[in-house]
Amino acid sequence: MGRMFLLFAIALACFATAARADLVTDTFDGVEAAVQDRADDLAGTVDKAEAKLLKTYQKVLAMFAAPSVSSATDAKVISKIAGTLAKAAPGDAELMTLLDGAIDAFVTELEAKLASFPRRAAFLSPANKGGPKAQAGYDATTALLGSAKGQALPGVAAKIAGKGEKAVTKTLAALQKALLAEGLTGHAKTFVLDRPNGYTGTSNCLECHADAGADILMTAHWKWTGWSQNVNGHVGEAVGKKNIINNFCIAIPSNEGRCTQCHIGTGWSNASFNFDDATKIDCLICHDTTGTYTKAPTTAGAPPPALDLLPVAAGVGEPGRRNCGFCHFSAGGGDNVKHGDLASSLITPTKAMDVHMGSDGGNLSCHDCHTTTDHKVAGLADEGTAACTNCHTNPAALHPALLPAHLTKIACQTCHIPAFARQLPTKVEWYWADAGQNISPIPTDQYGKATYDKMKGTFVWKKDVAPELMWWDGTWDRMILGVNDQYTSLPADLAKPRGSKADGVSKIYPFKKMIGNQPADAVNHTMLVPHLFGTAGGPNPYWVAYDWDLALEEGAPLAGQTYSGSYEFVDTVMYLAVNHEIAPKASARTCSSCHNGGIDFTKLGYSGDPMTGGK
Repeated sequence: MGRMFLLFAIALACFATAARADLVTDTFDGVEAAVQDRADDLAGTVDKAEAKLLKTYQKVLAMFAAPSVSSATDAKVISKIAGTLAKAAPGDAELMTLLDGAIDAFVTELEAKLASFPRRAAFLSPANKGGPKAQAGYDATTALLGSAKGQALPGVAAKIAGKGEKAVTKTLAALQKALLAEGLTGHAKTFVLDRPNGYTGTSNCLECHADAGADILMTAHWKWTGWSQNVNGHVGEAVGKKNIINNFCIAIPSNEGRCTQCHIGTGWSNASFNFDDATKIDCLICHDTTGTYTKAPTTAGAPPPALDLLPVAAGVGEPGRRNCGFCHFSAGGGDNVKHGDLASSLITPTKAMDVHMGSDGGNLSCHDCHTTTDHKVAGLADEGTAACTNCHTNPAALHPALLPAHLTKIACQTCHIPAFARQLPTKVEWYWADAGQNISPIPTDQYGKATYDKMKGTFVWKKDVAPELMWWDGTWDRMILGVNDQYTSLPADLAKPRGSKADGVSKIYPFKKMIGNQPADAVNHTMLVPHLFGTAGGPNPYWVAYDWDLALEEGAPLAGQTYSGSYEFVDTVMYLAVNHEIAPKASARTCSSCHNGGIDFTKLGYSGDPMTGGK
């Protein structure tokens, strides 16, 4: 008749109605069915003992069919049923086994009702007088339920379980009273006081924030593409992390389960992920304020199963540097690996590290510059611009001694980020061709960083890196999967800023230059996407089989590419904009930092140093 009684036994303790369903529970369904079978077998018997047993069975069946009056009464009836059967048919081994199992299941459901008690009780302050009372009730109740499971006599166990039902209700009521006195507000009140089951997932958030969920589904953070405004030849097209090639972990297709540890959702493990499902949004990764929330490395963005999400959900708030940094500081597979100017050192930086984010400086959060509207973050695709001049609206007034040409030709970052990776080293070279070897011991460099990994190849790390200075008009050439993923010269340019000294709009900006090699099709000169991680993309990921041919055979089609069956490793280069780690004024570039041999102006299209007549 369904799984109702044991759920009603507690859940309806405070919500009893005049007319409820018959007394039923699927933990006792097997017992009820067995009793019915035995009663049917005895029908029409003339044996006095059997007639007596039949009468007992009929009495028990009537108890099962009795209307459910209250949770406490229901528990007593169940106890009576168990006691009656244990007394009437102690030698019926099959029935006693069913009865033992039913009682244990009953107790297990009662224990489940108490499962959230320790997590919710953690929100009680030491001064809360109701806390010790509730805790004492919890301790006594769990001990009582444990004794029921350890009791060999079904009738006795059932009586203990009946008492346990009442004790559970009383214990939860004591906790609720104590929590009410705690004066919880906001999300803590919602998930700790108002919801006995606490936080169960994103669907809870959407009950109040459905509009926010709908907004997020339209963002570049969610889609990993946006309507490009700055990719040459692809303005107005969907371009982003989802479909571009890099020379770090190369590309997303076939590797979703690992790459999407840095997605603001959960469950994106293959190409069938539903980007229209708001329940897949991971609200906690951006809004955790406890510093305890994380995503497991290989679960397609899900948190570790053992992580208690209740305190995280109860303490949600505005995103901070740690929230953004979980993904952006670890891009490329580790702390400061990819960008060089985005590292965990920016979670609690000093002014010397970054004048804007330093706790002794501006103490700004990421969203102070990357302003957000409807969850669209400035600096991504078409979602707004995060520019120095958004705040520093009159740079000429700030630099009265500079020649006007400096402000029209040189970006703020060029002088104010003389070096990046100043606290933690960053990868500047990555050679996939070396992967797959068993090297021991693993070599390390002067920073203590491993320079080899069997899964990924050979690396070069650097610290205090001088940026590459290049003209930039704000647009890029990028290699896009299935669009322009073939190279015509080497090194293959994967991402390169566009601009020149003569175009009248470009300025000199700082960039990180990343070089390396990676697999490509030796016949059609396509930069190939290998299947690296997990079996969603096929049975032979490189990080298991260590066979490039198999990895490319599986990965390329999922990336929309054609693989000829012949591969080679080719040199690649890409550039990444450097915008963080703004140095204090005293550490900014001076005249001699650039002129009189400070930089090579011929790389910028000059005949020589403009200070000495270069044109």
